[in-house]
Amino acid sequence: MKLSRNDGYEFCTTSLPHLPSTGTGKSNDQTKRPRRDVMSLDSKWWCTSIVGEITDVPSPSDRGAMNIDSGGKWEGAQLVKDLCHPTDASIRRNAEHVFKSSLAWAIHMNIPAVIVPPVPLDATESLNYARVLSGLTLNCSVGNVQLWVRTPFHAEYLEAFNLLCQRCDIPSNLGCMVCYGMDIPENKNASLTDTSQSSSPLHISSINLLHKFIGHSLKAVSFNTASFLTNKRGYPTLSKSYQLLFSELLRRIGRTCRVLVEGGCRHHPPNAPDANGQTGCLAYLQYLRHLRTRPEVTGIIDSAESITETPYLDHLQSPLQPLGDNLEFSTYETFEKDPVKYRNYQVAVELCLRDKSLRLLKNKNALQPNSSLPFEPLTVEEKIKFGNGFTHLVTILVVGAGR
Repeated sequence: MKLSRNDGYEFCTTSLPHLPSTGTGKSNDQTKRPRRDVMSLDSKWWCTSIVGEITDVPSPSDRGAMNIDSGGKWEGAQLVKDLCHPTDASIRRNAEHVFKSSLAWAIHMNIPAVIVPPVPLDATESLNYARVLSGLTLNCSVGNVQLWVRTPFHAEYLEAFNLLCQRCDIPSNLGCMVCYGMDIPENKNASLTDTSQSSSPLHISSINLLHKFIGHSLKAVSFNTASFLTNKRGYPTLSKSYQLLFSELLRRIGRTCRVLVEGGCRHHPPNAPDANGQTGCLAYLQYLRHLRTRPEVTGIIDSAESITETPYLDHLQSPLQPLGDNLEFSTYETFEKDPVKYRNYQVAVELCLRDKSLRLLKNKNALQPNSSLPFEPLTVEEKIKFGNGFTHLVTILVVGAGR
């Protein structure tokens, strides 16, 4: 934790302890002992700067709070398989106990978020996984603990996560964490500049997939160090496709989304021995912050409108009723600055008037040759705006439209 804070990271992850289950026979005394690093941090750090993770293998009591290298493997994948063991019921009960005990410990320590294994694509395993998480999300909501489900950036995993949310009645504290680079097979002998080993091919349709992820309660994004390329100076960099995806993600939810760097250090700049800092991953953080400072990103998420609307993001807002409800001034001020709403209002009114005017002009009984109706001839600019089918401008006063 100290090394992470010194390098500028705002939080670090730690494996949650596996508490022994009762009534299962003898258990190792080593697993009964609590983690020795619990009292090393004040409670304020546990509830602000620590993210838990459910893993397969219990962490030794003297392990630090940072997972250096996951080796490109999904943490907790075997644990999910044990939840749906075909023959041994004890394995299923033990796996379920690991989930319950780990999350109970996270609630006790006031950890704000816990990373859980990805949703299996197998229908049977996915159903049992949803059954377990459905009950755990209720307990976690009481302790204000969020659950981040690891989700590879693929359409089939998004569909599996969407099905999981529906089976769990779409809890508000259940979200997905998009993971880049974890699906790359580890090959230590491969060159870091080889794009076939360090990045996966992405297409323009990936932008549409990213927007779908954002619409499915995207809470965090994870970059494994295996997804980074190496530039001419030896520093880590992302491919053009990943840069485009990450910039679009920041433009949409950059003020609320959390970004993780996972894996061991794979880049060693020759002329900068201290570039990786105390954690070995400082260069990755600096590069991601460089992408955050691009003008196309800061121009949107650092604007006054974005800062004002941040508290209202991801919350259901009742329709504003200014004439019937006594709303706060700040609520009016925030929603009246919404440019999309008023632009759509203008387009809707224009379309309505165009439709009404067209019907009126086509009515031969209403348009007599010598009648004097309150129609004004359209100018050239208005004809271009409203279309060639209109010859006169009609002004209509809308009464009772409210604010």
